[in-house]
Amino acid sequence: MRRTGVLCAYGAAHRARATTVFTEAERAALALAEEGTLLGDGGVSDATWAAARKHFDDDQLGALVCVIALINAATRMNVIVQNPGGSYEPGMFAALAD
Repeated sequence: MRRTGVLCAYGAAHRARATTVFTEAERAALALAEEGTLLGDGGVSDATWAAARKHFDDDQLGALVCVIALINAATRMNVIVQNPGGSYEPGMFAALAD
């Protein structure tokens, strides 16, 4: 739970980047996700790519990029259909499985 709380604050509170809750590799992946999510800042910086490359091989980086893009696409779709984040409730789609 502690890691989840810090993760929620990760983008908003820059001091979270220095936390010991996440490993250096996790912080590199989070930085990649954060910079890859920002549309107007010119993309991911060379420093962030270098940090990610220290911890992940090409296949792992490819997977990270795909996951980041997928989450960003889902977020954009939710904005378009005005579905607020956090609206999911366990079991709400159970009827669809029948």
